[in-house]
Amino acid sequence: MPDPVVVTTVSSANAPAIETPKPTPAPAATPAVEPSKAAAPATLAAKEPEKKPDGAAPWMEKKEPAKAAEPEKPKAADEKPAEVKYEFKVPEGTTVEPEDLGKFEAEMRALKVTPDLAQKLLERDLAAQKAQQERYAEELKSLDRQWLGELKASWGAKFEERSESVKRAFDFADPDHSFRDTLEKMGVANNRKLVEFVERFGDMMKESNLKAPSNVGPLAKDDRPLHERLADHYRQQAQKRQQAEKQGARR
Repeated sequence: MPDPVVVTTVSSANAPAIETPKPTPAPAATPAVEPSKAAAPATLAAKEPEKKPDGAAPWMEKKEPAKAAEPEKPKAADEKPAEVKYEFKVPEGTTVEPEDLGKFEAEMRALKVTPDLAQKLLERDLAAQKAQQERYAEELKSLDRQWLGELKASWGAKFEERSESVKRAFDFADPDHSFRDTLEKMGVANNRKLVEFVERFGDMMKESNLKAPSNVGPLAKDDRPLHERLADHYRQQAQKRQQAEKQGARR
């Protein structure tokens, strides 16, 4: 509001002129604030709870039905880990039976060994197995040479003659040499007991031993195959040995 104007009355004629005070300018009008830009109240008034009617019984109070709990979704089944694949490579120069390889794979799988490590273990085991077989074969070859030396020492000057008897029996029973090749691979081709056993058949296969005794007289030519004549001769020799043993027992 403007300040009030005070009027002073002067009675003297020589009094100075009265100065009229200048009006005080009105304050500038405050600009109106747009409704959209009006400041929002700091807080919203809380919603008043609904009033129950006077005299309402507690049992008449309405309750909203409780919402049924949503069933829990079944958890996704744990994914099974991918099965480890073993692709074994048998090193060159070694062999392994499929059944043994299957057992080895089952053992590696049970121990959860990685395929790379399993391959290294297989190579190690097969290398050790091969080395052991080679040592065993070398030992047999050494023993076979020892047997041959014993036969030469035992037969002495008759070594060539007795060797011919052994060869005669082998040539008859093993014409394709497959049996003798197997014996050589096994390292028992010169086994002394085996050679001496075969020698007996070689001696019986001589034509001179297959002739009829002199006291029987001349016989017709025997056209039977050699193996039949040999079997018959072997039976005769066995009977003679049995008779000689009986006579020796009586004495």
